[in-house]
Amino acid sequence: MVRRISFEQCRAVSEFLFRKPAEENRKPLAIAITDQAANLIYVAHMDGIHTRGGSIASAKAFTAARMHRTTKNLLEYCKANNMELGMFACPGVTAMPGGTPIYDSDGELIGAIGISGWSADEDQMLADACVAFLSSN
Repeated sequence: MVRRISFEQCRAVSEFLFRKPAEENRKPLAIAITDQAANLIYVAHMDGIHTRGGSIASAKAFTAARMHRTTKNLLEYCKANNMELGMFACPGVTAMPGGTPIYDSDGELIGAIGISGWSADEDQMLADACVAFLSSN
């Protein structure tokens, strides 16, 4: 049986995330979620997000699912090993922080999330918070 993040989980995490800008009086966000095979299954934009927000969030989610690691971790790995993203021979990957893989309680990859709209480090913090939210619900 294929395990993947459900639509209800996508919707719930999107609602969780989209409360953040109002709570913190911050800029709008975009969220993208992929399944375990890095296929885009959910994307949502807040009103006022820059036009490239969904594309950036999608690339972050794709990368986190494909590489089974956060995009921040991938960036750190590339820097530490003097590697460029092209060396992975995987078009569409990004090392821009803000993408996090999602695992189920058995440790199996079920998807990934990408966030765009704030600084790269804040996007990563939000993506990690979304995954923690999913784990607690």
